[in-house]
Amino acid sequence: MIDWVDAACREWAGPARALFFGKAFGWPPRTLLGRLVDEGPTGAGQVGFYQPMPESFQGTALDVSRALRRMAETHRFEKPWIVAHAHYLFEGRARSKAQQIHITVPQYWRDLHTAHAFIAARLEEVPRETKPLQQLRA
Repeated sequence: MIDWVDAACREWAGPARALFFGKAFGWPPRTLLGRLVDEGPTGAGQVGFYQPMPESFQGTALDVSRALRRMAETHRFEKPWIVAHAHYLFEGRARSKAQQIHITVPQYWRDLHTAHAFIAARLEEVPRETKPLQQLRA
Protein backbone atom coordinates (compact mmCIF):
# COMPACT_ATOMS: atom_id res chain seq x y z
CA MET A 1 0.00 0.00 0.00
CA ILE A 2 1.35 3.42 -0.89
CA ASP A 3 1.10 5.36 2.39
CA TRP A 4 0.84 8.88 0.98
CA VAL A 5 -1.83 7.77 -1.53
CA ASP A 6 -3.70 6.09 1.31
CA ALA A 7 -3.60 9.37 3.24
CA ALA A 8 -4.85 11.28 0.19
CA CYS A 9 -7.69 8.77 -0.28
CA ARG A 10 -8.66 9.12 3.38
CA GLU A 11 -8.73 12.89 2.90
CA TRP A 12 -11.06 12.37 -0.07
CA ALA A 13 -13.26 9.87 1.78
CA GLY A 14 -14.75 12.29 4.33
CA PRO A 15 -16.35 14.74 1.90
CA ALA A 16 -17.12 11.95 -0.58
CA ARG A 17 -18.94 9.95 2.09
CA ALA A 18 -21.01 13.02 2.96
CA LEU A 19 -21.75 13.64 -0.72
CA PHE A 20 -22.74 10.05 -1.50
CA PHE A 21 -24.83 9.55 1.60
CA GLY A 22 -27.14 12.51 1.45
CA LYS A 23 -25.48 15.80 2.23
CA ALA A 24 -24.87 18.08 -0.75
CA PHE A 25 -21.12 18.75 -0.85
CA GLY A 26 -20.90 17.66 2.77
CA TRP A 27 -23.18 20.41 4.04
CA PRO A 28 -26.68 19.71 5.38
CA PRO A 29 -29.55 21.28 3.41
CA ARG A 30 -30.70 24.63 4.74
CA THR A 31 -34.27 25.69 5.30
CA LEU A 32 -35.55 29.14 4.44
CA LEU A 33 -35.28 30.08 8.12
CA GLY A 34 -31.66 28.92 8.18
CA ARG A 35 -30.88 30.97 5.09
CA LEU A 36 -32.65 33.97 6.65
CA VAL A 37 -30.46 33.72 9.75
CA ASP A 38 -27.23 33.25 7.75
CA GLU A 39 -27.80 35.63 4.83
CA GLY A 40 -30.32 38.15 6.08
CA PRO A 41 -33.60 39.08 4.38
CA THR A 42 -32.00 40.14 1.08
CA GLY A 43 -29.93 37.00 0.59
CA ALA A 44 -32.52 34.47 1.73
CA GLY A 45 -35.14 35.72 -0.68
CA GLN A 46 -32.94 35.52 -3.75
CA VAL A 47 -33.83 33.03 -6.45
CA GLY A 48 -31.24 30.42 -7.27
CA PHE A 49 -29.20 27.81 -5.56
CA TYR A 50 -25.87 28.40 -3.96
CA GLN A 51 -24.11 25.77 -1.92
CA PRO A 52 -20.53 26.52 -0.89
CA MET A 53 -17.98 23.79 -1.41
CA PRO A 54 -16.28 22.89 1.85
CA GLU A 55 -12.59 23.51 2.26
CA SER A 56 -11.85 19.81 2.70
CA PHE A 57 -13.00 18.88 -0.81
CA GLN A 58 -10.29 20.91 -2.43
CA GLY A 59 -6.64 20.27 -3.13
CA THR A 60 -5.61 16.66 -2.74
CA ALA A 61 -9.17 15.41 -2.14
CA LEU A 62 -10.27 17.00 -5.40
CA ASP A 63 -7.31 15.44 -7.25
CA VAL A 64 -8.20 11.99 -5.86
CA SER A 65 -11.81 12.52 -6.93
CA ARG A 66 -10.70 13.35 -10.46
CA ALA A 67 -8.37 10.34 -10.59
CA LEU A 68 -11.14 8.03 -9.42
CA ARG A 69 -13.52 9.48 -12.00
CA ARG A 70 -10.93 8.83 -14.71
CA MET A 71 -10.44 5.31 -13.37
CA ALA A 72 -14.19 4.68 -13.65
CA GLU A 73 -14.13 5.77 -17.29
CA THR A 74 -11.37 3.25 -18.07
CA HIS A 75 -13.01 -0.15 -18.48
CA ARG A 76 -9.80 -1.94 -17.59
CA PHE A 77 -9.94 -0.46 -14.07
CA GLU A 78 -13.57 -1.12 -13.14
CA LYS A 79 -12.81 -3.54 -10.29
CA PRO A 80 -10.04 -1.39 -8.72
CA TRP A 81 -12.45 1.57 -8.79
CA ILE A 82 -15.11 -0.48 -6.98
CA VAL A 83 -12.56 -1.76 -4.45
CA ALA A 84 -11.25 1.76 -3.77
CA HIS A 85 -14.76 3.02 -3.09
CA ALA A 86 -15.56 0.02 -0.90
CA HIS A 87 -12.31 0.38 1.04
CA TYR A 88 -12.60 4.09 1.79
CA LEU A 89 -16.35 4.77 1.91
CA PHE A 90 -17.69 1.77 3.82
CA GLU A 91 -16.80 0.38 7.22
CA GLY A 92 -15.88 -3.23 7.72
CA ARG A 93 -13.14 -5.71 7.07
CA ALA A 94 -11.62 -6.55 3.70
CA ARG A 95 -13.03 -10.08 3.82
CA SER A 96 -16.66 -8.92 4.06
CA LYS A 97 -16.15 -6.23 1.43
CA ALA A 98 -14.54 -8.75 -0.93
CA GLN A 99 -17.49 -11.10 -0.49
CA GLN A 100 -19.91 -8.28 -1.35
CA ILE A 101 -17.93 -7.49 -4.51
CA HIS A 102 -17.66 -11.23 -5.34
CA ILE A 103 -13.87 -11.40 -5.41
CA THR A 104 -11.29 -13.13 -3.22
CA VAL A 105 -9.45 -11.30 -0.44
CA PRO A 106 -6.07 -11.45 -2.27
CA GLN A 107 -7.77 -10.04 -5.38
CA TYR A 108 -9.27 -7.28 -3.22
CA TRP A 109 -5.81 -6.21 -2.05
CA ARG A 110 -4.34 -6.48 -5.58
CA ASP A 111 -7.13 -4.25 -6.91
CA LEU A 112 -6.59 -1.75 -4.08
CA HIS A 113 -2.87 -1.62 -4.91
CA THR A 114 -3.76 -1.11 -8.59
CA ALA A 115 -6.08 1.74 -7.60
CA HIS A 116 -3.33 3.31 -5.49
CA ALA A 117 -0.88 3.15 -8.40
CA PHE A 118 -3.46 4.65 -10.77
CA ILE A 119 -4.17 7.51 -8.34
CA ALA A 120 -0.47 8.08 -7.64
CA ALA A 121 0.20 8.51 -11.34
CA ARG A 122 -2.44 11.24 -11.57
CA LEU A 123 -1.84 13.27 -8.42
CA GLU A 124 -0.06 16.54 -9.02
CA GLU A 125 1.42 16.86 -5.53
CA VAL A 126 3.83 13.99 -4.93
CA PRO A 127 5.71 14.04 -1.61
CA ARG A 128 9.40 14.42 -2.33
CA GLU A 129 10.59 13.15 1.05
CA THR A 130 9.86 9.55 0.04
CA LYS A 131 12.98 7.44 0.45
CA PRO A 132 14.18 5.28 -2.44
CA LEU A 133 13.63 1.55 -2.10
CA GLN A 134 17.39 0.90 -1.73
CA GLN A 135 17.49 3.03 1.44
CA LEU A 136 14.53 1.21 2.95
CA ARG A 137 16.17 -2.21 2.48
CA ALA A 138 19.49 -1.15 3.99
